[in-house]
Amino acid sequence: MRIVDDERRRGRRGEIESDKTTHQGTVRFLHLLVASHLMSRGIFTKAGDYFAKGKIDSRILVRSFPTLRGKLIGSAEEVEVYEGLRDVLSSMPSIEDIGTWSSTASDNAYLLVTRRLEKESLDADEHHQALMNEANEMLAEFLRKTRTSRRKGGGSRGLDSRKLDMVSLYRRWCADLQVIDTTLAKLLANSGDTPELLSLLAGSNDCVSSELEPFLEQRPYVLVTVMRIQGKIERVLELLQSYVQYISWN
Repeated sequence: MRIVDDERRRGRRGEIESDKTTHQGTVRFLHLLVASHLMSRGIFTKAGDYFAKGKIDSRILVRSFPTLRGKLIGSAEEVEVYEGLRDVLSSMPSIEDIGTWSSTASDNAYLLVTRRLEKESLDADEHHQALMNEANEMLAEFLRKTRTSRRKGGGSRGLDSRKLDMVSLYRRWCADLQVIDTTLAKLLANSGDTPELLSLLAGSNDCVSSELEPFLEQRPYVLVTVMRIQGKIERVLELLQSYVQYISWN
């Protein structure tokens, strides 16, 4: 990791032998390689930092979160990656698999988990939940950073967009924005962070309401508020009617 960080700093200072574009591509490649390594060992927070610096397509990362990916990311989804990272990223395990160390972890990873268990004084189930919480927090922070970058017009994914068909590029960009906003909204709904969720949806966003709704079924007031913010008036009326009927029956 130190080598990658040093190389990034060299690029910022202009202390490079190759051209700037080539060097930036190399540094991003290295960041994603390190991030994948950290991710597979459950070191989620640092992995998220390196994924963000490597400007990974958010769909690749969200694929590792089965409960969040929903229908926005299909099995035949096409995402552009560096050729040397194709196998690494396509074989990246889910966070549930990463958390099940007894059956999936290497000896080194198991040793890492054992040390963390001893340090945090947690039993296996508690540690597994702590890992999942850390993974979700990492993903939320990654999505926040990526969302800000995308909406400012930055965050190209490391490929020469001038060579891409503009219609195809626009569709992929929109699909990425939908995944970013919808997944972040799901995470906020799960964590109970209603103020940030409503703030996200009140502004310009690409959240798919049908994907978010199941995450708010147990919080009817918030769900109605979200549907109202998104202009789904007919859905708001349906929900209110169903709640009135539920109350009258009980």
